[in-house]
Amino acid sequence: MALPPLSGHLTRENVHMGKTRREFTPEYKNEAVKLVIDTGRAVATVARDLGINEASLGR
Repeated sequence: MALPPLSGHLTRENVHMGKTRREFTPEYKNEAVKLVIDTGRAVATVARDLGINEASLGR
């Protein structure tokens, strides 16, 4: 993928913003937290196993 040439300041038009932020339901978060509590595994371990960022469990 070719990037557009930069001419001075970065603008919304020439900066790739990346992926859209995923939203998780409260039920999904509760189940993830329950996994941490019930299994005794670390938050980071459960988050990695679920394929999410550990910060997602606290939002």
